[in-house]
Amino acid sequence: MELEHILCDEVGDDVFEWKAGQRVGVGWRPCCGAGYRRSGSPRISIREQVWLSGRGAENAALAKKLGASVYIDSKSTNAAEELQKLGGAQIVLATAPNSKAMSELINGLGPNGKLMVIGATFDPIEVTPIQLISGSRTIQGWASGTPTDSEDTRCFAELSGVRPMIETYSLEKMGEAYARMMSSDAQFRVVLTRMA
Repeated sequence: MELEHILCDEVGDDVFEWKAGQRVGVGWRPCCGAGYRRSGSPRISIREQVWLSGRGAENAALAKKLGASVYIDSKSTNAAEELQKLGGAQIVLATAPNSKAMSELINGLGPNGKLMVIGATFDPIEVTPIQLISGSRTIQGWASGTPTDSEDTRCFAELSGVRPMIETYSLEKMGEAYARMMSSDAQFRVVLTRMA
């Protein structure tokens, strides 16, 4: 799972949910096609600082390429502790279908922080009442991937010039593409192109 961190500089007079200086951590996995919309709001001025967390030092270069200012290797460090050193996340958007990874990030939330669950899995998220009560933390589920979400994403990509990072294989190499996808070594979506 990866985390993206946003810091609000200031908010408008009629904004009550956010305060200047609040941190927002967003968790995502590129192979799930998840991302974070970086569009601004007329009522919120945002200064971005990106935190990404992944398993293994080999992911650091890709994290930096994707815009991370801080990379947390959750294989060698405790991601929740690192988040707390950075001030704690206001929101962690968990898109990876991994309940264990979600559970490990709850302690990385700051006061009034929220774990927003999007990654679907049947395993339980483990959390104690004390973890929730001590920081007034919450957990909320969100059904994403609706047709409206897809349309919004497509329009945003068109307007902003965002393009997907994919791995392409010709149709003749369908077997090789399938094997790469099933091996979990693919960093991005595996896409078949026409025969050469």
